[in-house]
Amino acid sequence: MAAEDLVPVVSLQGFKGLQTSKAQPYLEPGEAVTSSNCNPTIIKGALLPERGRVEAVNLTTAYLALQSVSVVFPIVFSGTGAYPYVPAYIVQGLNASSALVTAVYFPLTGAIGTISGGRAFTQAVQYGSVVYTNAGQRVFLASLAAAEIVSQFYDWQYPPINFPLLGYGISSGPTNSLGIGTYWYIYTHTTTMPDGTISETSVNLDSYADNASLAYGHTVSTANSEITIALAGGGNVWTGTNDDGTTFTTNIYRTSTNQPGYYFVANQTTNTTYVDTASDESIVSNQMLEVHRDPPPVSANNQGFIEIHKSSVWCFVDYAEGPDPYAPPPTKLTSYQTQCQLWYSNPGRPWEFDDSAQVLLADSDVTVTVSSTANPNGLYYYDQPYGNAPRGMATVGTILCAFKQREMWAVLGDNSSNFIARNYFGIGCTAPYSITPVLGGVYWLSESGDIYSFDGSAPNYVSADLRNFIRAIPGVSALEPITGINPIDLAEATGFFSNFTYYLAFPTRQQTVGYSIPDKVWTSILPYAPATSSAVASVPANPNQVQPLGRIDGTSLNEVIVGRYGSPGILDWYFVDPNNDLGQPMTYSWQGGVTPSRTLGYQEKQYSFATLFAPVGQQGSAVVTLQVDALEPIVWNIPDLSVPPRLLQKSLGVSGTLVRGFQASLSISVTGVATQPAPQIWAVDVYGCLPPDRKQTLRV
Repeated sequence: MAAEDLVPVVSLQGFKGLQTSKAQPYLEPGEAVTSSNCNPTIIKGALLPERGRVEAVNLTTAYLALQSVSVVFPIVFSGTGAYPYVPAYIVQGLNASSALVTAVYFPLTGAIGTISGGRAFTQAVQYGSVVYTNAGQRVFLASLAAAEIVSQFYDWQYPPINFPLLGYGISSGPTNSLGIGTYWYIYTHTTTMPDGTISETSVNLDSYADNASLAYGHTVSTANSEITIALAGGGNVWTGTNDDGTTFTTNIYRTSTNQPGYYFVANQTTNTTYVDTASDESIVSNQMLEVHRDPPPVSANNQGFIEIHKSSVWCFVDYAEGPDPYAPPPTKLTSYQTQCQLWYSNPGRPWEFDDSAQVLLADSDVTVTVSSTANPNGLYYYDQPYGNAPRGMATVGTILCAFKQREMWAVLGDNSSNFIARNYFGIGCTAPYSITPVLGGVYWLSESGDIYSFDGSAPNYVSADLRNFIRAIPGVSALEPITGINPIDLAEATGFFSNFTYYLAFPTRQQTVGYSIPDKVWTSILPYAPATSSAVASVPANPNQVQPLGRIDGTSLNEVIVGRYGSPGILDWYFVDPNNDLGQPMTYSWQGGVTPSRTLGYQEKQYSFATLFAPVGQQGSAVVTLQVDALEPIVWNIPDLSVPPRLLQKSLGVSGTLVRGFQASLSISVTGVATQPAPQIWAVDVYGCLPPDRKQTLRV
């Protein structure tokens, strides 16, 4: 057999990405049937590992003693002293006593503190220097400025008050100013928050008009009178303590006979009798009562989804008015029927909502069950893999995308005068935390198990090459298991962004796939994922904190921090170490398809030798495996990639006999060396020819 008779019959080269949707003989050069821990987009055409993980902090050894991490949320903190204008993270989980703990972690300094009074939440937003959670609470970041970082959660907004009928009296005298007429009073509680803003409770004028115990009309029949208002018992006070420990006072509003509306009269700061002597003329320029300062619809029992859009905080929830004691504050909009609603706050005042005028309807076709035998506590569940309940939101340009299980609704407009919600297209979302806004668009996992992107014009299907990985595939027979990601796995998927790549992780399977947005290819399957779908924070705008910490030469353009699966209370940086993963040399592998020779086609072939093409002098080892038909695999161990020549080769003879067969596939596994750059592979080829007794069958 002459050397010139040998041609490449099977190859790995031009490494591109995953392809799980084609029959193996039809894979393009550079496509892999499967790959693990690879990223072929770092250097085009070269096989390299995905950037590895670095431990950020172990919260089990700190005084927090966290045994699990359920939520990681990024914040930008504008503090003083050792903490000026640095990114940080709010972390929530359980300690060794199974008690809920909410902590703040500053990567730059390593400082860790606690936030007391927190309810379990799954999502939050930061508006200015305040963080709002979907459990109906907020935390003021300015209160984290002390060296000992200790703060607390506050109620997002306080519920309307219901005063009992107050005692009153009318008297006259030459120094009094009330004229003849009927004077109506309304009361609100006001609370000064840590950042100096005022939270004032809402009122419902319809309720006041319908119920004499809520609106208090006092008729004055003599000029130069005054009205004395005294507390009438029933536990009501002018000033007291809210459930979150803050102190409230009471604003008193009164009608004026000169023009309609309720005007501010006084703020009562002590639990003493109030005497009103103010004339109508003296209060007409005072602040008028704002009737809608309602609490948000999200609460501990209804943890919907929140987003910032057009200077307001938006809440996307299934919501019902009804007798259920676990339901959130009532609204007259639903007539006791659950509806899918989009609430938006007063602009610039995200702690106040309008439950009558600032609510958009997004249909009510299939909503979550609030109270049933299966759900006796009246909780709203949004993580079931069925129905048509809300799944999450993201802003794309001027559009607020509100995803339901079966469709996407778009909120158009600029303010409360022209906001409208429209059903934009019938592609929904099955995994709330797969929704990831990046690079001017948003990516998400649909209800059909496919991945889409949207840039404001039209949805774009991006997972064709990955279809058979993320869809459950039944076995050929009843005895064979279902393969692929099942619907429960899909519902728990979570997305994040780093290095121009959208990553979709499956915590229940501990697998992650990456989609390179510029290259439009799926890079590899990573053998790890976050502990839970909400235990990951992706911050496209922040530089990675690993480099300032001096641990390694950080290479990420942004930071991703994740609760580690199987290791309670540990947070990791993702995609930052080019050489190692959690301090260990990375092993990465690539499996090519069963491919015919471009010259010899599908005929029986004789396999002679293999070659590996790689840079000279790099540290590491590799294992090349050739699988021919159903024969025993031929394994080529390369213990030292630094040894020349640049072109390594190995004879494939077995006991002096060359291997023959019709189908062949190649795979390679590469392992780096600690502290050394990860080795890259350029090409692997197996050369062969037609067997001597078959050469006459070759057709040119």
